[in-house]
Amino acid sequence: MTTETVTPDGTNTAAEIQPTNVEGPKSLEEAMALIENLKGINKEIISTRDKVNSKLRSFETEQTQREQSLLTEQGKFKELYEAEQAKNIDLKAGLKNKAIDSAIKDILQKAGARAVDTVSKLIDRSKVAVGDEDFNVEVATIQLQIEELKKTDPILFGVGEGANLPPVKRPTDGSTTVGFETEMRAAKTQNEISAVMKKYGKN
Repeated sequence: MTTETVTPDGTNTAAEIQPTNVEGPKSLEEAMALIENLKGINKEIISTRDKVNSKLRSFETEQTQREQSLLTEQGKFKELYEAEQAKNIDLKAGLKNKAIDSAIKDILQKAGARAVDTVSKLIDRSKVAVGDEDFNVEVATIQLQIEELKKTDPILFGVGEGANLPPVKRPTDGSTTVGFETEMRAAKTQNEISAVMKKYGKN
């Protein structure tokens, strides 16, 4: 087979292209040996592939386990955080209540309440304003309620005590004052307090 090419000077030249021959097996034995060789190569490829796949599956399993472990740890941290938040809320609520109780008793003493612990039960704590961070109580929110109590139940502050009230004695305590204060301390609701006060003629 020949091809023509044009040289720089414009002349044509012909060159022969030699065909490339790929020699195959010259005998059946060589062909079988070549096939076995190819089979061996194929087995190595398959083995390598299987090893790679096995490592990949192992990596994926480990990755999944790490992710699950991380999620578990995150869940534990979340539970701990929420538990600490709940403790913090409870602690703040407790400190608020203590601040309110202390302020109420202090103001009642200054207002001349006869039985501070008893009268303090008549104060509506939900109406008492207190700071969330410094726990400072707004005294005015307590004083307003005390002023109302002085108007509605002046006897609690020793006002009008000399009125013609029938003496009431209980067999268990033998004293009108002690019986009144004892039952007032035991009273837990506004209705119970009102009932005790009515019973002892203090309404």
